[in-house]
Amino acid sequence: MKIPEEVINEVVRPYICKVLRSASLEYPIIRGSFFIGPTYYYVYPLEHATDIEIQLCLNQLIYASIAEAIRSKLVPELEGLDFDSLRNEGMLIIESRKRFRRPIRTDKEIQGEIEITRMRDAGRLILAQANFQFENRSCFGSLELALIKPNESLK
Repeated sequence: MKIPEEVINEVVRPYICKVLRSASLEYPIIRGSFFIGPTYYYVYPLEHATDIEIQLCLNQLIYASIAEAIRSKLVPELEGLDFDSLRNEGMLIIESRKRFRRPIRTDKEIQGEIEITRMRDAGRLILAQANFQFENRSCFGSLELALIKPNESLK
């Protein structure tokens, strides 16, 4: 199912650098199209994606998919959660590992995919493990996401 444009727009609204253009969710597979463009943190324009740009792509795609999965009641583990209450401090990519095999150009749209391999309720957290790849495995890796249930604190 295509993730509605209004969901994507709401998810990327707080970002200075908005890279996610469109996305689809066929749980456990999430696909996205991105446009990275010129870097905003480096004096000279880079023609290839770095760890920073790929992390932005991952953040925006996984967060948009969580928002849509909650909205459409697609994933039982997310039942009862509210995206707005998770948005700022309740969703954390706690680990991501990336490996680049080939450069990924930043001047054209690129494709990426995340596959959720495991999601489990761990008391006050919901933990998800996932594998990802961009541009036919030009960059690939894994990530772990933690969702903090409402009214829970990490203290």
